[in-house]
Amino acid sequence: MDPIVSIIIPTFNRAHTLERAIQSLIDQTYRYWECLVVDDFSQDSTKELVFSIADKESRIQYFENIEKGSNPARNLGLKKSKGNYVVFLDSDDALEPRMIEESLDIIEKTRQADLAISYTNIFKNGSLSMVSDLVRSENLLLDFLIKKITWPLNSALIRKDFLISNHIKFRPNLLNGQDYCFFLSIISNKPKIVFTNKALSVNYHLDGEPKNVKISAGDTMEYKWSRFRSRNLAFEIAFRHLSIFEFFEFIPYFTKYQTGLILDMVKSRF
Repeated sequence: MDPIVSIIIPTFNRAHTLERAIQSLIDQTYRYWECLVVDDFSQDSTKELVFSIADKESRIQYFENIEKGSNPARNLGLKKSKGNYVVFLDSDDALEPRMIEESLDIIEKTRQADLAISYTNIFKNGSLSMVSDLVRSENLLLDFLIKKITWPLNSALIRKDFLISNHIKFRPNLLNGQDYCFFLSIISNKPKIVFTNKALSVNYHLDGEPKNVKISAGDTMEYKWSRFRSRNLAFEIAFRHLSIFEFFEFIPYFTKYQTGLILDMVKSRF
């Protein structure tokens, strides 16, 4: 039996981009998937849009997660999903047509792989701006901790059993650094990872429009506290999992980042 892939889309007031995200799933060359749209109490036409698409496409499902944020929405989608694998897709991004098929093919060939990572096409203001940087590393955890490597969330196809057995979820209290902390939780549990050399996901960036529409310009104190908490989590993971030599390589990055953030918070507060 062909495995099912669950694509989880949290959304808030993104009807103008959500249709593009869903269409990128309908265009997939692999057909055994389900899409769970988790709506965080949108005030636009999101609900009507999803139901109009679901009337024609039975693989689309709609859930409400009233004003709890994108991370609880992702966790609800994971809980409701029925697939063997999951992909987390933001409602303003997309997948390339062969993303599921090619990621699943390489992960299934290795039999024991827990996730597949691909490159990402990054569009800015409608034009292809760049392809995501280095995807893999010989010292993956350290390089991810110091952000030498980053993975867009929709670049990963993940075995659901790996997330469940290791109790990996998105942290509800984070407004910033969600992807960073989620992937750190995965990497610190030593998964078997396979990589593709193709760009199979798409990220869109528009000047003046934040990726999280609930945060205005990323300058609220709550947002800054969230950044602070995400780096403290990184410190905890570094302390628990890095060697002594790696840990002291991580410390300068952590100290510089947190010091700058603390000074910024003090300046904003006083």
